[in-house]
Formats: sequence, structure tokens, C-alpha cells
Amino acid sequence: MAVVNKYVDTVSDGSLPRNPIDPHFLGGGVVAIGGTVELASGDSSTSTVTIAVGVPSHWRPIKGLLTFQHDAITALTGLDIGDASNPDGLADGLNVSTAGAKDPFFSVGAADVGKPLWEILGYTEATKPETIDIIATLMTNASSAGTLTPVLIFSAG
Repeated sequence: MAVVNKYVDTVSDGSLPRNPIDPHFLGGGVVAIGGTVELASGDSSTSTVTIAVGVPSHWRPIKGLLTFQHDAITALTGLDIGDASNPDGLADGLNVSTAGAKDPFFSVGAADVGKPLWEILGYTEATKPETIDIIATLMTNASSAGTLTPVLIFSAG
């Protein structure tokens, strides 16, 4: 097993994903960010997948949509989504060992729905960053290869 750090195909160069919807064009509308990444058999726990780089911290996650598609990745019963300071702040312990779809904002509680990303991830008004990189962290070893296709939906207003 090896710890690896991967990027979805739209952020391989470390920039904001290609073709995001311009929020000014929509008057603060909905933005979808995502891509596809292949996990290998042997990717071990604490490996990361960078889903999005430079997400404006004032954007508000839209919860309740099954937009994190995945193959069955044997033994991967724990996958967290968040940022470097709060790795499971958006989703904690997603089980992707059976093919399906998950809510990438599963852990956002009812009291936090509609709050900006910075607040959900535990930043204060004084410490909030301008942008946030969203990462997924494997909490268990992957014993088979498979595809992850996370799409994060935000209100950009």
C-alpha cells in the first residue's frame, strides 16, 4: 500500500477547474465544480484527492444532491471531504465500497445549511481565507481500483 496524492482531472495543474459557470453571469447563481479521478488498488489511508482548488469561501454548499458518483472500491469504507484544516467538515466516513452516489456535503448539519463554506469548515470572520481547496481523504485502504467522479454544487451568491 502507498499513500498517494491525486487531483481530479480538471485541477491537475492546481488551478480552478475548467469551465466553471461565472457566478456574475448568473447573478450569483449555481456553480458546479468537479471532475474524475482513478484510484488504484493499493492507495492507502491518508491518501488525498484534490477535488477543487480556489473555491471562493463565501460560496454556499447545496446539500442533499447525490452528486458524488463512484465505482465499487473494495474496502474503501471511509472517505472524508473537507479542507486541510477540517478534512471531514463536509462529509465524514462516506462508504464507497459499493458503487453508487453520495451527497458530498453529507456532514453539513441542518443548522449549517445555507451558511458560507468558510463558516461550515470552522473558520471565523477573522480567520476565513479568501479561497478554499476541497480535498477528499481516504480513511481506509483501497483494495481495488475504481473511479470517483465528485461534483460539488454551490450557490455563488
